[in-house]
Amino acid sequence: MSTTGRLQRIKLKGFKSIKKMDLELAPLNILIGSNGAGKSNFIGFFKFMNKLLDKELQLYVRSQLNGADRTLYFGRKITEKLESLESKQ
Repeated sequence: MSTTGRLQRIKLKGFKSIKKMDLELAPLNILIGSNGAGKSNFIGFFKFMNKLLDKELQLYVRSQLNGADRTLYFGRKITEKLESLESKQ
C-alpha cells in the first residue's frame, strides 16, 4: 500500500470532548474505547473539516444541538454537589 499523500498524524486540541490528542496514523487504524471516550467526536472532526473546506462551517456549527458550545471543548463537566434522600421504612 502506498503512503504517498497519506495523512500521517492528527493533532487535535479543544474539539468537542477531545481536550488534547496527538495521534500517529498507520495505513489502517481501529478506534476502540468505552462509551464517552470520544470515538464519535474523533470521526466528527472529519465532517467538521469537510464543512470547513466546503466553506459551510457556519452552517455546520449552527446545525449542532448547542452551536459552538457543542463544537468546542470547555473542559470536563464536573458535578460539584450530589445529594440523595434517605428513605426510612
